[in-house]
Amino acid sequence: MDRTPRNRLFTTFLFVSLMAGLLAIPAASDAQDQERETHSFWIAIVSARPGPAAMPDLPEDAERALTDVANLLPYSAFELIDTGWIRTLFSGNTRLGDAGAFEISLHFEPTSDPMSLFVEGFRVDYREYRRQDDVVVRSDVTMNLLGTQFGIKLGETVVVGTSRLDGQDEALIVLVKAMP
Repeated sequence: MDRTPRNRLFTTFLFVSLMAGLLAIPAASDAQDQERETHSFWIAIVSARPGPAAMPDLPEDAERALTDVANLLPYSAFELIDTGWIRTLFSGNTRLGDAGAFEISLHFEPTSDPMSLFVEGFRVDYREYRRQDDVVVRSDVTMNLLGTQFGIKLGETVVVGTSRLDGQDEALIVLVKAMP
């Protein structure tokens, strides 16, 4: 093999060019992530029960969704537990409520309609907390309150589901709004 400076220079140039080309090719998952858009999801957890009508201070579209619930189910007194946000490329979670007792997780996929998303995994879990010597202690027991999937348009607020709490006349209502 010819080891002249010219050949070594050519070999080095060829090697560097090949490596630079390989480094510039994104992995398949990176390419897919680059095509995906980040979306935000506003989530509200609301307690609902029969009784005198009461509506929490919520955005107008969320109030309309709760009014629809009141027209379909035997609940008219609504109390806001908490609200939060999840912003993600495809999946994320947040904790809401006192001491983060409610864990909400979601996973979405884009659809052929750029204004719609498909949430293929939506879950609400609840973990009790108790006080022990002025310290909040988390229970080891987690209850799944809700697990579902649904389609949602950007800008739309939907009632994802309701869950009756411990056989009482009280229900948990989860509102979700998808944002670009």
